[in-house]
Amino acid sequence: MSEAHTHEPKLQALHALQAQRLSEAGLARLRRHLAQCEPCSAALRGLRLHAALSADLRASTPELAFGRMELAMRQHARQAAQRSRVLRFAVPVVGALAVAAALLLLVHRPVRTPQPQATHTVVASEVATREPVPLLHAVVTALRGQASVSSAQLAAQPLGVDRVVNEGEVLALEANAELHLRLAEQTAIALQDGARVELRALRQGEIQLGLLSGSVTSQVHHLVATERYEVHALGYTVAVRGTHFLVSVANGQLRVVVEEGHVVVTDQNHQVVGDVVAPGVFESGASKLGALATKLVKPRVAGVPGTLWPALVLPAWRNVAAWQVDGSTFAASAQLAMRVPTGELTLTAQLGDGQLRKTVVTIPPEGLRVEDDVLRRLTRVADDEPRELKPEAIMGVVQQGLPVLQRCYELGLKQQPALSGRLTLRIAVDGAGRVTRVAPRGDAGGVPEDLMSCIRAGVSRWRFPPTGGSGLTFDAPIRLEHQHQH
Repeated sequence: MSEAHTHEPKLQALHALQAQRLSEAGLARLRRHLAQCEPCSAALRGLRLHAALSADLRASTPELAFGRMELAMRQHARQAAQRSRVLRFAVPVVGALAVAAALLLLVHRPVRTPQPQATHTVVASEVATREPVPLLHAVVTALRGQASVSSAQLAAQPLGVDRVVNEGEVLALEANAELHLRLAEQTAIALQDGARVELRALRQGEIQLGLLSGSVTSQVHHLVATERYEVHALGYTVAVRGTHFLVSVANGQLRVVVEEGHVVVTDQNHQVVGDVVAPGVFESGASKLGALATKLVKPRVAGVPGTLWPALVLPAWRNVAAWQVDGSTFAASAQLAMRVPTGELTLTAQLGDGQLRKTVVTIPPEGLRVEDDVLRRLTRVADDEPRELKPEAIMGVVQQGLPVLQRCYELGLKQQPALSGRLTLRIAVDGAGRVTRVAPRGDAGGVPEDLMSCIRAGVSRWRFPPTGGSGLTFDAPIRLEHQHQH
């Protein structure tokens, strides 16, 4: 047997040649050796083919159909061997090296585990045209007070119900403002307490909020296993599968209130620090979970994704404490704008004394701003003008209070036995019906001061029907005369 068939390839030198680590003298010696050594030349061709196949595999998604992959590599090997005109050595050596190299790449390169039922082979051209995860566009459904929106590319600007917000933007509320935002179908948030929230991820199946200050209340539809909804605050992650919960930050402390569902809280080390099943409360630094004390605001999910309801605008109105509209309740301390359906809508005003006043308005496609005259009729009080009570309502209260005035008159008779006549009292009441001022109208010089003081004290305890607003003033006639006994 000749030396050419028994010589072992100089693999270390060939690898150095491939990596371009040989000196000029070493390169010259190896080239002279390759010109005379067929085993080393065949091994070098195998190494070069291995490098070419590796580059091809790294440039595309790994082929998961092993039969087609091996066939393609064998064809590649045969073509390379034919080009070098040494088929007898190249095919066995190069074929084994190529298959082994491909299998190693499949083992060591991280790939996604294919679904068991999948028969489709993913190729590089399909990866390039694959649809990205759809972005969500959040819709402002209600805003009380003032808020702004900003981003890395956008300076802060006022935010209204006509604005659609997007991933990467930051929402900031002024003190005592309230903002409701629909994120997806059956999923919405309500921001309060001067909140600042960053919309870190707003995509189909993935929503991440960064709470920078204030509080955010979430209403999340039940998620499937591939979806996630998270609120990040103070280094904690609050993750849910479908629930109604609040996250707030104040004085460097995190507070999570769960009214419905199940929430898991993890820290910066991904360790579970809170596992809250409704109703319950988690507070950072607390040794145990607390109990739910108050009901949470219900975030408003208005309209259908892809559509935009018109806006209803209600100005701040001093006689109204809260508005109830389309199943949602808002304080009336500032202007309220909210998305509502077209057509007839019941508007309920809760007055300061707790009374409810309702009216029906018609919402056109372009939206509606409720004007002051509608609000005056709804609350039944003018801006600054007193509203008269019905005479029978006034006389009813006066008749009930006469026994007190009779006792005052009897005391006055002790000083002036002949005292009699008529007295008209001007009485002022506030919106709740309480008497705030009592004074005689016209000439009351004939009434002793002690009697007048007694009358004032007695009338001040009367209670009239609530009028709302700033109250009103009216006159009540009083007759002073002897009660004859029969």
